[in-house]
Amino acid sequence: MDKIKNIQKETALYLSKLLENTKRKNKKVLLLLSGGSNLDYLNHISTENIDSRVTISTLDERCTTDPTKNNMAQIKNTTFYGRSKKNGCNFIDTTIQNGESRTQMVARINQKLLDWFEKNPEGEVIITAGIGADGHIAGMKPLPKEKFNDLFANGNPDQLVVGYDASNVDPENPKRNTTTMNFFRKVKNYAKVILYAINKDEALQKIAAREGLLNETPARVLKEMKNVTIFSNTL
Repeated sequence: MDKIKNIQKETALYLSKLLENTKRKNKKVLLLLSGGSNLDYLNHISTENIDSRVTISTLDERCTTDPTKNNMAQIKNTTFYGRSKKNGCNFIDTTIQNGESRTQMVARINQKLLDWFEKNPEGEVIITAGIGADGHIAGMKPLPKEKFNDLFANGNPDQLVVGYDASNVDPENPKRNTTTMNFFRKVKNYAKVILYAINKDEALQKIAAREGLLNETPARVLKEMKNVTIFSNTL
């Protein structure tokens, strides 16, 4: 347990330094946070370099009004969120808004991301990502190749977010919204990815393997990224 806590602190310290560097360069920042079991490190992050330059959102979302499952709702319950908001940080809110349909929710979040990229062509993207034991990343679960490509890798550069029914692979959280392969490939040459992988040795091996299919191990998209830093208790 102490080793995991140390890794959480190391992850937070590294992210804090990245944010400090962006402030020194006066860069706009899009910070996408993973959710689920990977939130404990947030309260170790220094927020002194999080201000109006920074926009925070989630990498994927559980499309539910249950505050114990919705990732953004859980983030809002952290001291990290409170301090960041007080500093004037911007947020792309991935909770369901009043009267909003699922389709409208996905379209809103997708457009917010497109708008950020249009307004900030020189901005920096920082991603904190977790991986599942099944090799998933964000909300992109292993699926048959055709379905996987249709949902996540259809080549449409403007489809950065998609909603889908994950009942077959995640019955506890069947309605998912997630950033797509299109998103990862849009930022692959310059985004800084922090991979937080606790007790995920087998998944890391699948990512590192010389051969493998994206639809079977979606996290292999990290092999295409130019800047990935891994924090793990098994390496």
